[in-house]
Amino acid sequence: MTKKSSADISFLLIGGRSVLSSGLTVINESRESKLEEITALGDTDDKWGAVGQKTWEMAQEGFFDDATDKWHDALEAADPQVLLYAPEGNAIGDRAVAFSGVRTVYNVLPARGAFHKANATYKANAGPAYGQTKIAAPLATKTADGEVAAHNWGAASTDGGEVHLGVSALALGTATNIVVTVEHSIDNVAWGALATFTAVTTAPKAERKTVTGTIKQYTKVRWAFTGGVGGGTTATFAVTLGRN
Repeated sequence: MTKKSSADISFLLIGGRSVLSSGLTVINESRESKLEEITALGDTDDKWGAVGQKTWEMAQEGFFDDATDKWHDALEAADPQVLLYAPEGNAIGDRAVAFSGVRTVYNVLPARGAFHKANATYKANAGPAYGQTKIAAPLATKTADGEVAAHNWGAASTDGGEVHLGVSALALGTATNIVVTVEHSIDNVAWGALATFTAVTTAPKAERKTVTGTIKQYTKVRWAFTGGVGGGTTATFAVTLGRN
């Protein structure tokens, strides 16, 4: 088993806002499968059954930061936001956490003789995939059309999943938008679109899309700037893919 530490946490995007550098100190992930006691009269031992419902929660603690598009802006929003979290690195195939979450608690905590703290809790309203979720495109800055290397999942899956895009920075220059597409393949040769995100014209921005049916063995991410690049065109984004 490879041990991981806080140094391996690569990014946390909330609604596309990159907040890891805002003084985040603790992140807790919690998954729960709902159970109900089904012990009947005459049973000598307690029995429990899974009702088929799962819950997901993420809690965060850190220093208060009211810089534009940082900690406070991200946590103050009460509407559902897409969250992308990379706890174990920023390479293709590294484990990721991605879901649409509703912020349920936001506490700003001033204290005498200390820096202000800010804590928040999110509950999922869509996702995450309860199989494998991995980084499909690492968080990085792009200056031209391109694609990342393919990831081999080892086998296809047949129960769908979800893809998430988080764009933390965008300067279009002479382009009018950027379009990001997740593709899949059975042989790493012939490729087809699995999901195409809505064209992005501003940042921060994030989007979640569900996919149904088969996700083939190989996946990769491709992007293109509409209208070509020039005049300082750059985009910083990450993509995750989760299979059910």
